[in-house]
Amino acid sequence: MRIRPMIWKPNMHPLTTLRAIWQFLREACGEYDYERYVERARALGAEPMTPQEFYLSRLEHKHSRPTRCC
Repeated sequence: MRIRPMIWKPNMHPLTTLRAIWQFLREACGEYDYERYVERARALGAEPMTPQEFYLSRLEHKHSRPTRCC
């Protein structure tokens, strides 16, 4: 599944504008990360992780790095 970004234009129908905003919000929240990962893994000939394994891997990566403030 290839995600193609919608480009907003001033003369767009309001429903199309709402779809573009919704797609942007889903992209900003990382909802397409797993689909992109699977696409990339298959292109490289690797066996992709399950969604649960992918999620846990992302959490582990996110929280394994030290965070420093200021």
